[in-house]
Amino acid sequence: DQVVGTISRFQVITGDHKKMILVDHNERGQAVEGIEEAEILEVVDHHRVADFQTVGPLQFRAEPLGCTCTIIAKMYKEQGVEIPKNVAGLMLAAIISDTLLFRSPTCTKTDKEIALELAEIAGVDAEEFGLAMFKAGTSLVGKTIEEIYNQDYKAFNIGDAKVGIAQVNTMDIDGFAPLKGEMLEYMENLCVENGFDTAVLLLTDVINATSEVFVAGSHPEYVENAFNVQLVEHEANLPGVISRKKQVVPAITRAINA
Repeated sequence: DQVVGTISRFQVITGDHKKMILVDHNERGQAVEGIEEAEILEVVDHHRVADFQTVGPLQFRAEPLGCTCTIIAKMYKEQGVEIPKNVAGLMLAAIISDTLLFRSPTCTKTDKEIALELAEIAGVDAEEFGLAMFKAGTSLVGKTIEEIYNQDYKAFNIGDAKVGIAQVNTMDIDGFAPLKGEMLEYMENLCVENGFDTAVLLLTDVINATSEVFVAGSHPEYVENAFNVQLVEHEANLPGVISRKKQVVPAITRAINA
């Protein structure tokens, strides 16, 4: 029995749409819930352009670089804005993570040049910082199955198929073995709950440039055909495959379309 606020007739008629800038994504399936009701002002991204449309014109900046933070660093420079030390460190971490310490096929000369500039601002050695970061961040000890799968997970609409692909960087792929059964069960449930045809988990060893792939769902052949492998107990080794964006998503897309 208390008045907590008022809504005017004008507000109901006109509506007040949230104004948003999409960073590092542009697909509806990867955006926050209700994105179709928002006013999209701008996109800053380095991924493919998918099922994206807006009511009005917008600033759209997408560059074929290894990390969106490379684009953001360029925007700082273009606008003549100094990058604070702590922000430089965060952006450097993002570039190192996305480019897998400059080893990923997505990494460009621009990514590395910007990363080294950010490292200088942050007062760190990029290579040492990157190795320390991966060592600290890739341990799976104490993490739940849900935390492991969702730490870097994206859903993709490819043709008529819906695919969930997660990637985890780790220096201890063998240590994942005890968690495999529980993880596959979680991925099967994910497929049922979200209507996925396939759920994929990539365990990527950055240093040795290889990935172990785990597959659940009703269409494991998408992955088998994409990489010309035979899954054994839902698992296969993918030597040289370390980039979801440049190696995994395009290969699975071709397999599904074929």
